[in-house]
Amino acid sequence: MRDLAAAMDCEVANLYNYIESKDWILQTFLFELSNEFHNGIDAIRSSELNDIEKIKSIVRLHVQISLADPAKASLLVNEWRHLKPSLLERFVKERQAYERKVRSVVKNLLSESRSNIDLNLATQSFLASLRWIFDWRKSSKKKHNAIEIERQLSSLVLYGLTGKGE
Repeated sequence: MRDLAAAMDCEVANLYNYIESKDWILQTFLFELSNEFHNGIDAIRSSELNDIEKIKSIVRLHVQISLADPAKASLLVNEWRHLKPSLLERFVKERQAYERKVRSVVKNLLSESRSNIDLNLATQSFLASLRWIFDWRKSSKKKHNAIEIERQLSSLVLYGLTGKGE
């Protein structure tokens, strides 16, 4: 809160007129991000895109959210564990629901490509390949081209899942 107050050039006590607590900030950001991801995956799954385009769209969703606000996106990696127990349980359920939605897209792609890759391994590897983007963006000094990142990540993921690039 001190860092936030310093960045806003105000007293810490003044922040509490607008912000309930650090926990409130964490839960607000995490559930906003969760909603963004769920809205995105729901739109992708209900679209008429083929399975390859759906995978590319999931990559695009993660890149766009991660690059738009890397600090906020970083909360999804470890900070969610600090939610209060009732909110933690809710967040874990939302995270698992998101992973199931992604798994369904991966399953369709694996079936279509007749791949014998384990579905859970493929899904978790796919998601893990997208979770580091925020950190890379934060630590890098150069400006990144989101379209190029999406293209390269899509190519890597599709090659890993199907044995073929784009």
